Amino acid sequence: MPANGGGVFSETLQKITNTKLEELSKTRSAFETAKASILSRLNDEVDPLKRLDLLSQGVKDCYAMKKNPDLELELENLDSFMAQSKYDPSITPEQMHVWEESLLRHLDMQSSKLEYASLYGQLVTEWLSTEKAASGAGEDANMAEGFEDVGDSIKKEARHGWEKVVFEAAGVDETALKKYLVRLFGLTDQTKPASLKALDHSTQQA
Repeated sequence: MPANGGGVFSETLQKITNTKLEELSKTRSAFETAKASILSRLNDEVDPLKRLDLLSQGVKDCYAMKKNPDLELELENLDSFMAQSKYDPSITPEQMHVWEESLLRHLDMQSSKLEYASLYGQLVTEWLSTEKAASGAGEDANMAEGFEDVGDSIKKEARHGWEKVVFEAAGVDETALKKYLVRLFGLTDQTKPASLKALDHSTQQA
């Protein structure tokens, strides 16, 4: 049993981190399996509308247990777009391809989020192990009271900096961010009103 509060905190955080990493591993594995299945079926389909329908349903299945208002709005708009495409000859395969690329980006972004979350969890585990080892070495050496462990001080500063980044709201220039997203996703094209509507909705909700 750790002799100080810091040790108890580190031990508790380690247990929580291990549990979260196990859950994350299962979530990531399930998501990547579903994503691979979607892409495999997509490779066997050449019709633009059928590809879009297949991909849309796959994304809905992947995000079934998650709340993502922006994606939900985009999928609702996409459903209307696909229904319209069945009788509107002005809707081109190129427009369908734009929607397809947008959905693929959502899948890739989720893969990246899960990958980074896993990496972060591993870094926390490594940090806790290092802290525990350093603490043990200090006790064995019976260091004099009042002696400042420079390495421990640096780690604490780094930890406080991390907590500030994670838990404090960041100042975001919403206007600049919206302009960047418009350029990134090619939303200056007026043939994609649904995408523009989705972007406006997401920025208003921010």
